[in-house]
Amino acid sequence: MTHPSSGTIAHTGRDQRTGGEVRPVRIGFIGAGSMARSWLDSFRHTESTELVAISDLSPERAEAAAAEFEIPHVHHGLDICDRDDVDLMCIMTGDNAHAEPFVRALKAGKHVIVEKPLGNTMEDLHAMCAAARDSDRKILVGHVLHFMPYFIQVKELIDRGELGELFYLEADYIHDLRNQAHHSRFNAATGMNWWLQAEKPMVGGGSHPIGALSWFLNSPPVEVQACSHRMVFPEMVHDASMVAVFRFACGVIAKVTALYWCVTPYADANHLAIYGTKGTIRRQAICRDGKEGFVPLPIRWGESGKPVLAEATHMIDCILNDREPGVGYIEAAQAAAAGIMAEEAARERCAVSIPTFEEYRREGR
Repeated sequence: MTHPSSGTIAHTGRDQRTGGEVRPVRIGFIGAGSMARSWLDSFRHTESTELVAISDLSPERAEAAAAEFEIPHVHHGLDICDRDDVDLMCIMTGDNAHAEPFVRALKAGKHVIVEKPLGNTMEDLHAMCAAARDSDRKILVGHVLHFMPYFIQVKELIDRGELGELFYLEADYIHDLRNQAHHSRFNAATGMNWWLQAEKPMVGGGSHPIGALSWFLNSPPVEVQACSHRMVFPEMVHDASMVAVFRFACGVIAKVTALYWCVTPYADANHLAIYGTKGTIRRQAICRDGKEGFVPLPIRWGESGKPVLAEATHMIDCILNDREPGVGYIEAAQAAAAGIMAEEAARERCAVSIPTFEEYRREGR
């Protein structure tokens, strides 16, 4: 998987064949919630873009976002995908509602950004990957850790061989999300609070660390064992506390915890721990073989930069300059599938295989 080497990516904004100026990438949004607003604000500060249309099942939310970000056209359904004046569709719906707009946008010939996780069920993942394979459009899945300076630096250290051969990793998604039960989260347009009714912590949250660990290893997770419980956050349909152990295709094992109800700030550096034959990284420090003790990494976790802006800029660069986005649909599908199968492993109390999605990889890529 290719990936930007820094948090900010420059693009030319010129036709690569003629050197002449190209028209802006025209953008549509499906979903107008809090995550959409982060992306909207980022595109407002990204060169060579134009916000054209937005759609949300809630008329009030769509109109409010359109007014705030000066978006001229408002929709309340997927007919936005049929617009001829939209080049890039950004899908910012709930996790359980990614598949239909993703497939429709690709079939309509749009480039697509979709927030992680790629999908919430195995059926959705297969349908989305099939549509992606059959399209030649650019696809970026919003695994934001790949665009944070700290994680980029860790990846560079690994790729330079400074840790030697990796053999064990840890990373967590520990986040106080009790506010998801607030009555304001109920969406009258859909008749549900999807965070409580459809969110799967090891998928929606756990896909962050799972995706990062797969990226570090250049290897997909292929087996999982897990335990979970419902001691807290009973309002959620899916267990809010889960610990999973993954085996990757390369043989490395890793532990990932997903907690959605906790009295603590967000897990510092995602509790990242990477053990190699020449050195170890634990959160914000590194210890190399032959040196005593841990020393701080030059880039601290708090120096996160503006990762969504980096994602947005990266995608526009890929569209204008015909490059492949750094977080592709195959890798994102495998991260989401790992979380989905972790839930099954916890229910069945046994090890479960995780399918790969190589059959859906585009020919020649």
